[in-house]
Amino acid sequence: MDNYEKKSVELRKMLIGDALLLSEVDNDKNKLEKDFSINDEKLKITVDTIFRKAQNEPTYCAFYCKLV
Repeated sequence: MDNYEKKSVELRKMLIGDALLLSEVDNDKNKLEKDFSINDEKLKITVDTIFRKAQNEPTYCAFYCKLV
């Protein structure tokens, strides 16, 4: 759990770059990315990898659950 912040930032950067989530926009819709999308292949690989790691490393399963 010590690496949670670091890993969540890395994962977010990899999946959505600098885009903001709706909960981060503060009612200013102009800040939203018009062409925001997540690469489906990258998302599938990420989810598969995290799921596999959680299965193979039961000690860190809670970490991977929280990360997802």
